Amino acid sequence: MEFSFFNDKGTLDVGLHQKGEFNKYFPVPPCLIADKDMLPVMEAILKFARGTKLPCYDKRDHTGFTGIWF
Repeated sequence: MEFSFFNDKGTLDVGLHQKGEFNKYFPVPPCLIADKDMLPVMEAILKFARGTKLPCYDKRDHTGFTGIWF
């Protein structure tokens, strides 16, 4: 699964892309196909990301934080 951060009406959220769409997402959680142990991890990551106040990357105008790659 590939998760992305997105702006949902002014609130940072995390989820999966809708099939065939680059800028539409389904929030996670909830997720009916993910392992139950993954959901608390996603909630912790989202809480951390919201605390940073960094804007998520916007694929339409190529602005915002893209992440850190190691």
